[in-house]
Amino acid sequence: MIHPTALVDTSVVVFDDTHVGPFCIVEEGVFLGHNVTLDAHVVLKCGVVLNDNVHVHAGAVLGDVPQIVNQTFDFESGVVVGKDTIIREGVTIHRASSKGRSTQVGKR
Repeated sequence: MIHPTALVDTSVVVFDDTHVGPFCIVEEGVFLGHNVTLDAHVVLKCGVVLNDNVHVHAGAVLGDVPQIVNQTFDFESGVVVGKDTIIREGVTIHRASSKGRSTQVGKR
């Protein structure tokens, strides 16, 4: 189910058991597994992978540019969140600062 106020890129596959809450933004290049729950105001940037049974609470931002001063990040990298994981409200997880790599969050 996708809330009517959520913005989900048309290329993102959303399974029937996945819930995208109000005012979420899910960009192109995001993968959502089965039974994923996104509470209100979650932002998922390109390159984010949420495996099965991930719950992201309100206001979290995943996959934005790393906060490293005096560097540019004009390359692809991402964030991978393992299955059965809970990301609490207001959390920020930046994408990897190396080309072709991903910030890894283990399962559970």
